[in-house]
Amino acid sequence: MNWYNDTISKIESKEKPKTDYWEQDINNELLITEFEKAIVKLVENIENEKDLGCLPMRFRMLPNVILKEDRYNISDKKYLLKRMYFVLERNKSNDFIKELIAEFKLIVEPYFEIYDFIIKEPQQNTADKPNKGKQKKIAEKWYALLYWIELSANGQQPPKSIEGTFVKREIEKIGREKTGTTGQSFYREFIKIDLNNERLISKAFSKEWKNEIIRLSNNSLLISNYIEDKYNSK
Repeated sequence: MNWYNDTISKIESKEKPKTDYWEQDINNELLITEFEKAIVKLVENIENEKDLGCLPMRFRMLPNVILKEDRYNISDKKYLLKRMYFVLERNKSNDFIKELIAEFKLIVEPYFEIYDFIIKEPQQNTADKPNKGKQKKIAEKWYALLYWIELSANGQQPPKSIEGTFVKREIEKIGREKTGTTGQSFYREFIKIDLNNERLISKAFSKEWKNEIIRLSNNSLLISNYIEDKYNSK
């Protein structure tokens, strides 16, 4: 998998940043960037009927490579594979990419926690009033709260600049992926949330916010345990 090996070589040869946190974030972003470039190139080659060589097999191997690499902890694996899944989804108009997505799901499915984090769709939330139709719209603030909890449960931080401020563009991008909207409202709600202030969370959301977030997470054990440990044990 030339592009993957080349990227890893670049990562290992780089001068290390001051902290492991920044180093890992930079490395992960580099890997995702190179993956997206490789997917775009693959689609172009298919559309131009060029010889694909070993590329199809390399992309089929990639999820296993990430899952079995010791260099990645569980949080990194979830992050990388979810970002890769989104890249594939953006290119799924191509038939070969559709096949890759199907195989991707089969490979990741035995890893229940990772599969749930990447692929399973959240269930409808009952905290918001229904629209005029039968479907209920989930306010973006709920996705923002869930994202904060996902980050905290995995020991991660949201995208921040070197100065420590939130990176609006990146958080809005995450909001778009989670809600299907512009992500602007997601960002505005996200930066207002303080996970350490349960009283304000209850006031801004509802007294049943814990159950609603667990439901929105598709009953994720990770989220449920985090909420139990952080709030219900007090």
